[in-house]
Amino acid sequence: MPINCEVTSVTALTTNTYRILLKPEHAVTYKAGQYLLAVMGEKDKRPFSIASSPCRQNGHELELHIGAAEENPYAMQVVEAAKAAFEKGDASFLIEGPEGNAWLREETQRPLVLIAGGTGFSYVRSMLDHCLSQNVDVPIFLYWGGRGIEQLYANEELEALALKHANLTYVPWFRTLLKAGRVRQVRF
Repeated sequence: MPINCEVTSVTALTTNTYRILLKPEHAVTYKAGQYLLAVMGEKDKRPFSIASSPCRQNGHELELHIGAAEENPYAMQVVEAAKAAFEKGDASFLIEGPEGNAWLREETQRPLVLIAGGTGFSYVRSMLDHCLSQNVDVPIFLYWGGRGIEQLYANEELEALALKHANLTYVPWFRTLLKAGRVRQVRF
C-alpha cells in the first residue's frame, strides 16, 4: 500500500550521490537493512535501501542514498521526482515497503561484518547506526570501498565513530590505496 511522503531535503553527497530525507504520513516500521520502493507509476516501483536507523525518530523520518547520474535514468528520475516533490512542499512522493530479507539479526552475539561498495553503503549505514544507537557491544567490522576517496562520502564521520566506539573497526578501501601499495588486493 503506497505511503505518501513529504521530501524534506535533497542533498548532493558527491557529484553522483544524493541523500533524500522523507517524512512519511505515518511512522514506517522496518528493520535495519531493509529497502523501500519509490513508486514512479502503478507498475514502476524502484528499490532503494533505507539508510536511516529504525530508531531514528521512531520511523517518522527515512533517509535514502541514491547513486544517480545522467547516464543512469532509472535512479536519476527518482532523484528528480524527489526534487520536484521538495519544491512543491507537499506529501506527493510515494513509497511502498519495507521490503527485503537482508536485515540485522539483533539477537545474535557474534561479531558483525558489514561490507559495502559505493551507495551499497546505505543499508550498511542503517545497520551500523542502529547498533551504535542501541549500544550493541559485539565487535563490528565495516569495510567500505569505492573508486576513490571522494566516493566514500561518510569517510570522516566513520573514522570519528571508530575512534569513539572501541567495538567498531572501519576499513575504507579505494583504488588509489591499492595503487599506492598501502593495501594488497585479495582474490577469492
